[in-house]
Amino acid sequence: MLLVGVDGRQRASVGLTQPELASYLQWLGADQAMAFDSGGSVTMVVRFPWRSAPTVVNSPSDGHERPVGDALLVFEIPPQASLSR
Repeated sequence: MLLVGVDGRQRASVGLTQPELASYLQWLGADQAMAFDSGGSVTMVVRFPWRSAPTVVNSPSDGHERPVGDALLVFEIPPQASLSR
């Protein structure tokens, strides 16, 4: 699974059109894709194992996280040391 957050138009980024995004995803190896949103509400946050707090890994066009009504969340559930049956 690929999760891609593309920065929008701002000083350091020109953003991508939908055809450019499709080409980029094909270049990454995707054969199916879905675009959820674009613009300032795109914020990608990652919790790296070596850091104590989550980190914003893109540059939201508002300069900060925007409050939004929905999110796509991906969690890892650590394996249990022993499974009882």
